[in-house]
Amino acid sequence: MLAENLKEVRIKLGISQGEMAQSLDMLQAQYSNYERGKSKPSADVLEKLALKHKINLNYLLTGKGAMFVFSETEKEIKKLKISKKSIYWLEVED
Repeated sequence: MLAENLKEVRIKLGISQGEMAQSLDMLQAQYSNYERGKSKPSADVLEKLALKHKINLNYLLTGKGAMFVFSETEKEIKKLKISKKSIYWLEVED
């Protein structure tokens, strides 16, 4: 479960195993072992994953809940995002 969830999260983030490993200050081979289920990340590695990539640890460990966690401010900013087309129409209207 953990191995599959790690891979799914990484793919969702759009980064390679090497990039994920670099963000965690480890070798790509070590991170690859986590995704293949050959070894399990320590609590410190899981904490670093959660903090650096805003990953919900409950999702990683159980597959339940939201994949990512955001602060209330970040949620509000996401709600306010406007498409480029909408901005264009705002600019040309009187």
